This record gives sequence, C-alpha cells and structure tokens, in this order.
Amino acid sequence: RTHYGAWLDYGSWVTRTEASLDTMHIWARGCARGMKTGRQPLWDLLTPYFERLAKERGAQALADSLVEFAPLLKQSGAEIQEEADFGEMLKKWTAPIGGDTSLLSPVLKAMLAAQCGTRDYFSQTLGWGGDAMMGDSEKSALFVKIIGDVMSEQAAGGQKAKLDFAPLILAASRAGNLDSFRQIAALQDKLEPYAGNGKPYPETDFGAKLMSSEGMLSTSSTSQWDHPENYARGIDATPVSGNIFHTGKEKSPWAKVTLKGPTEIRGVLVENNGPGQNRHRQVPIEVEVSEDGETWRNVFHDEEIRPTYRVDLRSLAPRARYVRVRRTADAKDEFFHLNKILVYGKKLY
Repeated sequence: RTHYGAWLDYGSWVTRTEASLDTMHIWARGCARGMKTGRQPLWDLLTPYFERLAKERGAQALADSLVEFAPLLKQSGAEIQEEADFGEMLKKWTAPIGGDTSLLSPVLKAMLAAQCGTRDYFSQTLGWGGDAMMGDSEKSALFVKIIGDVMSEQAAGGQKAKLDFAPLILAASRAGNLDSFRQIAALQDKLEPYAGNGKPYPETDFGAKLMSSEGMLSTSSTSQWDHPENYARGIDATPVSGNIFHTGKEKSPWAKVTLKGPTEIRGVLVENNGPGQNRHRQVPIEVEVSEDGETWRNVFHDEEIRPTYRVDLRSLAPRARYVRVRRTADAKDEFFHLNKILVYGKKLY
C-alpha cells in the first residue's frame, strides 16, 4: 500500500496499455490510500486520472470524484509535514471546474472536513479555497459559510480544530475584496476573541472618527515574518504589539488601507514600534492618498526615525478612499513593517 515504486510501475502500465478509466480509478484510489512513503507524497500520481476523468466524463464527474477521494487524502499524522503544497495540487486538480461554485463548493467542504485538525493540510486547503472564491462578494460569502459549517460539524462530532485565519485574510486582501476581508475578520473575532495588551487606540483623533476600522489592509508583498491574521487589528483600535505586516525586500515596499467609501481624510497615525535595530527600515517614509487607487497624491514625507508619525491633514482635508504608507525608494532593497496604520476622517458615502 505504501510502496512508491510499485505505484509508479502500476501507473506506467495503466498508461502504456491505455487501460480503461475504471481500471485507472482503481490505481488512483490505491495511490490515494498509499498516501506517502516517508516524506514522498503521491498526489502528483493522481493528476493524470483527474485530468482524464474531466476530459472523458466532464466537470461534474470530476467534482464527484474529488469528493470521493477527499477522505483518502487526509494527512496521516499531525506530526508529518509534506514538502509539497496540497493547496497547489487542489488548484491543479480543480482547474476544469473553473469558477462553478455548484461544483466547487462540495469539493471544498469535503477537503476541509477531511483535513480538519491536521498540521498543515487544513490551512493549505483554506488557502486554495480563498484564492478560488475570494474574487467576488457572493462567492466569498459562500466560502465563509462553508468554513462555518465545517467547523460546526467538526465541533458537534467532538473534533477540535484551530482555524488558521492568515491564508483567509491574505486571500481577501490580495483579491481586493473588502467585504470578504471584513466577513473573515468578524468570524475571527467571534471564534478567537483578541484581548490585546494596553489601552485601545482612540476612536476619535484629529477631530474626526476612526475610519480604517471598517477598511482593509493590503501590502506590496509578503514574507515569512508576515502576520496576515493581524491585518484587521492593525487598522482598528485594538492594542497590538509587534508587526501587523512584514513585506519582502523591495525598492519601495508599501502598505495600503482601503476605506469603505470616499472619505475626507483628517489625519493618519502610523506607529513604528518594531525592534529598535530594525526601525531604520521604515525611512524615508511617506503617506499618499488616492480616490481611485491609481493616481496618488503625496501628503507627508519624513526621513527621521520615529516611533509614531502623526500626519495632520485637517487643513488639507483631501478626499480619498485609499491611503498608502510606503518606504521611499532609494539605492537598496529593504523590508517594510509597521504595527499600526490608523486613518481618521469624515465619511462621504
């Protein structure tokens, strides 16, 4: 059942003899049940079967088969971490389904239920689902509902699973889907209430209300030190410690707050409370505003390293929906990380 070479030989015979699809199904199930030898995944061996199934019998048959295979693909132990990315395999297998949610939804639910409680596969499945369904509000709402259903069913069955919000938040952020971002943030607050250390940040400042708490944070890039699960908490009044995001090295990395609607910006508060030896990464720093996310207007620039930058815009009061904080390009690539970006203003919607 777990001899990798034997399954390779069997698969080669199936291909060489042009065996029937039913024979290929037997081989594919064997691969799925065998799972792995040591750290060697057998997922790649299943790809020819799923491709042929979709070609000969259509997308519905493919979706039904993926639901059938889901329990067989469950990670065998929480201590095992595969070198391959399960989410990438799911993306490849489901390509013929496209964006058809009637077919994609049962596959997503089956895969999530199968991997619930595993070390890495569950979060990889969430990441794949987020990438597939975060493109519009209707799909993302369905995605969040499927997650809630799976978690409820698992809890009712006595199985506890920790929901990794990082890939969900990141998928919504990358898709530019504000509604999804807020839905997931609300689910996160419900399932994992966050009690930050210290006093909450003010809901009013610069003579205006905090507007970014209803918005979305996105960044120019991510890195291994990034914390997407903190994105929503980095733009609201919640007290946080440490970085809310961490980009990769770039010439001019940035973080952008998308507000709920057009806003008269009165002020921006930026906190740079990372480790002292890394604070230099944020300068030269500048703040820009935009109404359409394409044309930007610079409203602040500073080359001094400070723990807090208070950008008072009451006299200027620019109309904008997007506020971008970035490191001004210079001769070298650099990381960029902050722990708060708060936007205060008057809503115009």
